[in-house]
Amino acid sequence: MIPTGTAVPLQGTPKSFPLDFHLEPERVERSVARKCGYDPRAMPQPVRDAIRTGLQQTAFADIRGGYRVTGDIRIHPEDETVFIDEVPFRVGKQLVNRWKHAERLALVLCTAGDEAGRRAAGHRLDKDFLAWYCTGLIETMLASAAMEELLGRLATDAASEGYHIAGCGFPGNGGWPLTDQPCLFRLLPEDFCGVGITGGGMLSPVASLCGVAGLGRQRGAYRTPHSHGEKLTWSR
Repeated sequence: MIPTGTAVPLQGTPKSFPLDFHLEPERVERSVARKCGYDPRAMPQPVRDAIRTGLQQTAFADIRGGYRVTGDIRIHPEDETVFIDEVPFRVGKQLVNRWKHAERLALVLCTAGDEAGRRAAGHRLDKDFLAWYCTGLIETMLASAAMEELLGRLATDAASEGYHIAGCGFPGNGGWPLTDQPCLFRLLPEDFCGVGITGGGMLSPVASLCGVAGLGRQRGAYRTPHSHGEKLTWSR
């Protein structure tokens, strides 16, 4: 077991705030091209038009994120388990190794709202499958970009206290079972950032992400966000 550190001002009242960013059409087009297996420069014009229309219709004002830092943690590398506020999570070898020097863990949550999801459902009912596909992709990328922005804000706040992000993980990725998501989510305040959870354990709105970031004095491998690079440090 690895003991926790001393209290820091980051710990305390959960913080939530709007996330201010926009997705560039070229970023979405590159993602579509990769999924479809062709050169972005050869993208069919109808696909390009559907992406740009989808982005023009997207409301960025509802995108929010927040975090809660806790020092009530115990890390057990021997069985790949982390206790957060006395709740055990078997997160896998990769995350345990990243967090083995962490003194705090930050529960992070972001949402891109439900507007894109409503539009995607409408396109499907109308059998406009190209618009449905592009809008769904935009929804997924909004959640991804929102988490980048949130981790950037957390990294800045943590740096003011001499801390760095030492890895970030999400239930359903890297050996951490998705079935842990409801337990993790319930460690945040009720209706935090306007996000709820369904009876099946999925976040609502769907374009939402919940995870945990390690905070340590040693600089970790986490890449500072804001660049909106194509390669993220996690996958949904």
